[in-house]
Amino acid sequence: MGVNVSDTFQEFYIQYAGPFWEENVPFELLDIADEENNIESYTLISRKEHGFPKQYLVLSEMSANAVLVLDTVMDKVYIVNFEGEDELLLKGKLKETWSSFFDFLNFNC
Repeated sequence: MGVNVSDTFQEFYIQYAGPFWEENVPFELLDIADEENNIESYTLISRKEHGFPKQYLVLSEMSANAVLVLDTVMDKVYIVNFEGEDELLLKGKLKETWSSFFDFLNFNC
């Protein structure tokens, strides 16, 4: 996908194959490339349809008009709805939900 990700992200996806579901977060985490719906396909759709820059990876299927997004440069995870928060994310004005992918995993696993 042309991005560098944290060691935690790499280790997680080397160890586990998705999709994943966790009760604490109402999203299904996608696999990187396996399965029909995956991080790669959802990220490409978001880049094309919503103008997401290269640094963002979409980690989940859409749930209640929202997705989980990883900022690969800052290693922050966001819950982003498409009722204005997507625009805030693109402007750098959306507050992250988790300060790192590691924090996201610790909260949810």
